[in-house]
Amino acid sequence: MRVALLTREYPPEVYGGAGVHVEYLSEHLSGLVDLGVYCFGRRRESPLVKAAFEPWEAIGTDRPHDAALKTLSVDLLMAGAVEGADLVHTHTWYANFAGHLARLLYAALTGYWPGLPGADGSAPAPPPQAATQAWSWQ
Repeated sequence: MRVALLTREYPPEVYGGAGVHVEYLSEHLSGLVDLGVYCFGRRRESPLVKAAFEPWEAIGTDRPHDAALKTLSVDLLMAGAVEGADLVHTHTWYANFAGHLARLLYAALTGYWPGLPGADGSAPAPPPQAATQAWSWQ
């Protein structure tokens, strides 16, 4: 199974708990699936990182909404890079639009589901009720 993990933070550019979480999540998943990390910012040295993306330079910094547009520009690049992934995991809101586009473009299974199969192979816990609207097995 080819899994694409989309994230704003990935070492060494980590500024909070989400970055720490995705670092350990990617390390553990890489032994179970064909994992590629796609992140914001400059290229990383980790072999798990398949691509890193900078915002479009054409978007300025003077307007209040430019930060949101820059985030969306990275999401567009990410969505274009994950073609062929069987599962696209978006980690935090920064990358959610990229996951949404991947689902529309490639019919990839997308979502955020914190439950993983147990060590004994048991099924993971179902996603929380709030997450079921975004999660789909289609």
